[in-house]
Amino acid sequence: MKARRKRDLGAYLWKFATNATQDELVDSLNKVGHKLMNMQHSERILEILWTMAHDESLPCSMLDRLLSCHRDISSGSHYLNHKLKYDYCLKCMDYIKSYNLQWIVLSCRYIMKLVEFDTEIIYFLINKNDLILYLIQTIGRCQHDVWMQTNGNVSSDTLIDKRHTYKESLKIELDLLTYILKKARMYVILRRAEELWLTLITNHEACLIDNELGFGWFITSFNEMNGQSRIELYEKHISKLDSSKLTET
Repeated sequence: MKARRKRDLGAYLWKFATNATQDELVDSLNKVGHKLMNMQHSERILEILWTMAHDESLPCSMLDRLLSCHRDISSGSHYLNHKLKYDYCLKCMDYIKSYNLQWIVLSCRYIMKLVEFDTEIIYFLINKNDLILYLIQTIGRCQHDVWMQTNGNVSSDTLIDKRHTYKESLKIELDLLTYILKKARMYVILRRAEELWLTLITNHEACLIDNELGFGWFITSFNEMNGQSRIELYEKHISKLDSSKLTET
């Protein structure tokens, strides 16, 4: 109960602090978090940073800074148990699964940073939590929503929330997909590759941004499929592609 009161008080003070005070507080928490060798205290620092990052009034620069500090402390503190790191990755997974637009871009960035030196987390997210499936589903759902929102006139300035553009969101999702496959040395199964192709390339709601980033992903990540999957994808989809799609992008 006391710990909760302290967190609530801290959140209240943070919300009404000046920008200068917030900067100083983040600096202090970051320094302390990197020096602590006590897991319980480090957990508390991470919890405080995470809570602060959920202030919807924060500017992008401060939000990125808070999450950067959180990621650095989490990935740099080798004495932190795996469960804690998994828990924060699962929080990000929940944002992706629940289609929380305010946190999709941030969650992808966070996961990329935290799995940089820990491939076990990648296997955990892919094999036990279907990260690839939910990424592709989120891509399709977001594509449909922005198409409806703009009456099909999606541009590089189209926003998915108050902070991030649709293009930025799609790019980080595809970057994360490539990163985890390469890092874990895993192949994307044919069914998932086909879902991504149909969403970004042949879907009638696919815009130029989808085509551009989609083709880019398949060109750079073609080797992230096994040989048979590459052959089938080519025969079933790539070889039948309307050449005008290529000239448009």
